[in-house]
Amino acid sequence: MKDNLKEIFLNELKNNKDTPKQEIIKLAEECGIDFKPREAKFKIIDKLVAAGEFDTIFNKFEKFGYIPTWTIADFYGVNTERIDQLHKIGAIKEIPVKREYYSRSSKSYYTVNTYPVSVLEYSREELNEAYNQMAKKDLNLELKLAQKMKLKY
Repeated sequence: MKDNLKEIFLNELKNNKDTPKQEIIKLAEECGIDFKPREAKFKIIDKLVAAGEFDTIFNKFEKFGYIPTWTIADFYGVNTERIDQLHKIGAIKEIPVKREYYSRSSKSYYTVNTYPVSVLEYSREELNEAYNQMAKKDLNLELKLAQKMKLKY
């Protein structure tokens, strides 16, 4: 896995409240990692990674490393709506999971689609091509509809 993908996965794992701290502690104990009894989850994860246990973390906690659409959009350099459109047309095959995130600015929770880390393994060109083909089909459909409307009136 590429370094930037590892970093994104680890950030989501550390910030995801669903990631069970007890499981991380158990893994750290199995790997012989020293930590303080009340040490934060993200610090224990950092110690595991420093000890070369990234693959173990990934295999054990992959199901908790779901990434919100805005992170995926930033990764591919597109807007968030495009990610959902690419999923609808089948270019992104991973099934999204709805998760709640807290917005400090609006002081409320909102629901967003999140995808597994494997969604970051597509090539930009592949996704751009799929989106452009969809846009071309939509444009052709609009042109046909406009021509039919002209013929009626």
